[in-house]
Order: sequence, then structure tokens, then C-alpha cells
Amino acid sequence: MRTLLLLALALAAGCAGGHEETRNDDPAAAQRAGLDQSAIDVGLERTRQVAGACVGQSHGGINFTVRLTIRSDGRTIEAHVVDGDVADMSVAACIEGALTAAVFPPFSGPPVTVTVPYYVH
Repeated sequence: MRTLLLLALALAAGCAGGHEETRNDDPAAAQRAGLDQSAIDVGLERTRQVAGACVGQSHGGINFTVRLTIRSDGRTIEAHVVDGDVADMSVAACIEGALTAAVFPPFSGPPVTVTVPYYVH
């Protein structure tokens, strides 16, 4: 029974993402991949209007930190609000959804995870 459970978990993990994931969360690794801070800023800037709609005018501006995992084709695999002024989980989920639309310059190598500050008003 335990073997079946472990096999099922392994299969589920293999099917869940469909991508090789490297969580290095290392700015140097991002730079080696060609994702310097300016490239990250440009990719995130394109999402600011949609993320701002998540916040709405009633909340004012929100500062927070996001963790993004970016594939080598420049597409965002995952986005998570990890810290900040986002108390409403539905707002955080909306922002995370907006951030998954972020596109960055393509690079070679495995996916890169970066943690960056983000401001929405």
C-alpha cells in the first residue's frame, strides 16, 4: 500500500508541472541567464495595469514582494506574493494571476526563480 501511495505521488509530481524546475532564487543566476534587473523591470511593468485593477482604487498603493519562476522562453511559470501589504487573499490571487502574464527576454538554461519587490497603485 505504501509503495502504491509513493508511486502515485511521484506520478502526480511528474505530471503536475510538465517542466523542469530549478529554484535557485539567485540574482547572479538570473543575470547569467540574461535576466538582469532592467529586463525583469520591463517584464513586470507590462503587468502593472492589470495588477492595479486587482487592487482597485479603494486599496491605494500596495508594496509587496513576488517570487517568479521564469522559463527559458521568457514565460512566467509561477508567480507568488510572498510578503507585503496584501491582506486580502483574493487580491493576492488576482495579482499572482496578472503576474503569470509577465514575459521576459528568452535565455538558455533551466527555469530561473527570482524574488523582486513590486508596487501597484
